[in-house]
Amino acid sequence: MRLWLGFILAASLLAQQEIAPIGIVRGTLIECDAIRLTVRTADNHTYGFVIDSKTFIERDNFRISCSKLDKAEPLEIVSDRSTEPGMMYARLITVVNPETRWNMRIRRSASRPEDR
Repeated sequence: MRLWLGFILAASLLAQQEIAPIGIVRGTLIECDAIRLTVRTADNHTYGFVIDSKTFIERDNFRISCSKLDKAEPLEIVSDRSTEPGMMYARLITVVNPETRWNMRIRRSASRPEDR
C-alpha cells in the first residue's frame, strides 16, 4: 500500500513539472540534490533537470557543489537533452548575482565611446 502511495505522490510531482526548453532557463532554486535540480521561473513554470559530475555549477566564476546552493537563489541554466524521460540535462548552472550584472552594465555603458 505504501508503495502505491509513494508512486502516486511521485507521479503527481512529475505532472506538475514541465519539460524545460533546450537552451537557457532562468529561475530560482526549489531543490537540489546529487542527481536532480528543480527551479521555478518568473512565469511560475517548474522545471526539473538531471545533473551529474560533469555539470558545472558556478558562483562568482568558482566551481561549487549543489549542496552550496541556497533555496530561492536565482540561477541561469544551460540545458540540453537527457536520457531521463520528462527531464532535461543541466550542462552549466550559474548563480546569478543581480548586483554584479547591474554593475557590469554600468561599466560597459561608461566605457563605450559616445556616437558623435
